[in-house]
Amino acid sequence: MGSALSTGRKRKDPPKDNGTRKEGSKDEGPPSQKQRRMSAEADTEQQQQQQKEQQDDYVYDSNNPLVSLPPDALISVLCRVPSTDHGAVWKTCKKVREAIDSDGYCSERVASGWAEVSTRLVSKEELWQQDFGREPEHDPMYEDYDAEESRKEKEKTLRTYYSDLGQYDETYGYQDIETEIRVDGRVAGKVKLALFPRPELGYGQFHEATDAHSAELQEVGWALCDNRGRPKVRSIKEADTDGSAKHGGFLHVVSVRVHTAYRPSDTTDVVAKALRMALSDPKLNGEWTLATAMSDPNVYMNKEDKRLQQAIDDYPRLSREEVSPEERKTFIKRLKQCSNLDARTFLRVGYKQIPEMVGPGREPCWLFALPRFFAGANVLTMSEAEAIVLYECPELPASPKGADNELLAAVMKACNDRRGILDTVEMQERQLSEAERQLAENERIVAEMVQGYEELLEELRVQEESLSDAMRLREENPSAFPQELFDRCESAAERTRAGTDAQQARVEQMQREVQSTRENFNAQRALVRQTQTDERKSMDEKDEKLKKEVKDLIKDKGASIRSSHALHCASRLRISSYVHWLLDLVPPDEKTDAINDLDANGSTPLQCAVMGLPNLSHADEYHRLIQELLSLGADKNVINPATGVTALGQYRTSVASKDEYSNFLRGIVSRAILEARGDTEEAWRPIHERMEETLMPDRGETDKDRDAKVPVSANNGSDDDSDVGDY
Repeated sequence: MGSALSTGRKRKDPPKDNGTRKEGSKDEGPPSQKQRRMSAEADTEQQQQQQKEQQDDYVYDSNNPLVSLPPDALISVLCRVPSTDHGAVWKTCKKVREAIDSDGYCSERVASGWAEVSTRLVSKEELWQQDFGREPEHDPMYEDYDAEESRKEKEKTLRTYYSDLGQYDETYGYQDIETEIRVDGRVAGKVKLALFPRPELGYGQFHEATDAHSAELQEVGWALCDNRGRPKVRSIKEADTDGSAKHGGFLHVVSVRVHTAYRPSDTTDVVAKALRMALSDPKLNGEWTLATAMSDPNVYMNKEDKRLQQAIDDYPRLSREEVSPEERKTFIKRLKQCSNLDARTFLRVGYKQIPEMVGPGREPCWLFALPRFFAGANVLTMSEAEAIVLYECPELPASPKGADNELLAAVMKACNDRRGILDTVEMQERQLSEAERQLAENERIVAEMVQGYEELLEELRVQEESLSDAMRLREENPSAFPQELFDRCESAAERTRAGTDAQQARVEQMQREVQSTRENFNAQRALVRQTQTDERKSMDEKDEKLKKEVKDLIKDKGASIRSSHALHCASRLRISSYVHWLLDLVPPDEKTDAINDLDANGSTPLQCAVMGLPNLSHADEYHRLIQELLSLGADKNVINPATGVTALGQYRTSVASKDEYSNFLRGIVSRAILEARGDTEEAWRPIHERMEETLMPDRGETDKDRDAKVPVSANNGSDDDSDVGDY
């Protein structure tokens, strides 16, 4: 009805109000979390009571022995009936129909192993119906419906936005595929896939395509592949022995959803079988060469898990008593359990874990598969999957709590403020330098104009002298100097005189403009200098307050510089002065340990300092901070237990991220603009060489450090199919 009103169209038979709401009744709004919980508990108790009554009412009838069985016994008997006979059995009587239609029957079929799982690729016509079938121009219920126009529009839309596999993105060519899961012929869930093209040759747009699809694909695309979709992590490259995974289709499992009735336990086979069937669909044969997935806890969450999740998600709108700390802890534990269950489902299907993606802040398990992983292999049992060891992030230091967190928050705010001011000062200096350069260029142009004016004056003087000589000769001998020649000389002199006057006017105008620009520049420079002086004074005052606040937190609340990870924060934001005075607050015998402490991500202050590359103009400051940290006792040999890299590997990771982003920009911004900014490979090369030499561990680079190194072929933007890394 709302659609008809909004479009100005009228439905032929609009639905009527059921009249259940009394006139003038007040809308009480949605029930609270507590009310929903009480209602769910009441429903559960009611169901249990009904089942008990049904059990108590059981009376054996020799004439109808099957029908007189209790519901659970009847389900146990019927669950062995093949799904092809369900239709005939369903027609026998009401009690049998109720048993077959119940969730308990579905669960029993799955649990006993009699359930028959199948999948079906949803056609493009069905997808079109889901997307557009209810719109007014395609709805026969509307009076303005035109069958012929609807048919033409449907055909056009199907040609443009759909393929034989599913929805089609005409900009980047990726396809969203939907597969229907059926258990015993009934719809039990869906598998959603995304398929991306990866051309063998030519400039890649893989990252642009994954960015356009979703946040999850953006993360997966950038972390696992370069901009042409070629894998860049060691585990995938080692598995891809023939190099076929470098191009061809890239398939990602977006989501898997199965109705809870078909998941009677965490060891159900339905999810694994359905996923394997969906990936092995004949229409997908040869369409992909590399598949990826991220474990999703939602696949195995039950109703109670989702209730608790909703309670936690609604927490800001509820009182503190609604979600207890114990419930939160229970939910987090269950969330991890469900995520691991889904990861093992992928292992059962044939996927392998990507160990490089294990680390702090990455709870989902990342997995990949190649087509040959599925060749002639059956789905593993849950016990076989549980025998496969999943890589997990090692235990790392805890995040700061209490007074330590207060200290970190104070230092972080001060670091961000100071970095903001320093960056502003640097930008102002850069702008002043550019303005002074432009002013010098204008003054050079004025000097050239003055020189041109003087040359014109000299030319005019010569012409006037020639004209004076011509007049004298003509007076002496008119026939020797014709009037026509004299007129031409006079015209030339007039033109030169006019040009000289015009040039003089331009020079004077330009001189006035340059003088005005110079005055404005001097005034602006003086203002900037005064502002910078005031800012530095303000920073010094804030620093003194910060030092007092930090000392008070240490003295009065027992905060610790080491436990707060404040040194990591100051290093990450490149505030070297803070590193020095924070380290001065550490006991002398702990200074070396403090400068090498691990934070909650497993990084040392030195490793934090090389996270992210600064602007090219900050390169010297960047290198000076690294040298200062090393002089303070920072150990460049320390390995991050979560990522396996030293400070060198972390620096290379930052370089790789910058290079990938630069290559991405080259697809949007012209190379000339980037070069005009000075942000070129040639400008960065000596900086990288200097940093590599400074950060090289005493015992040499680790394997993970080597994996993080960006090869030349990955940066040069060439269209060849040269190997990425040590492929």
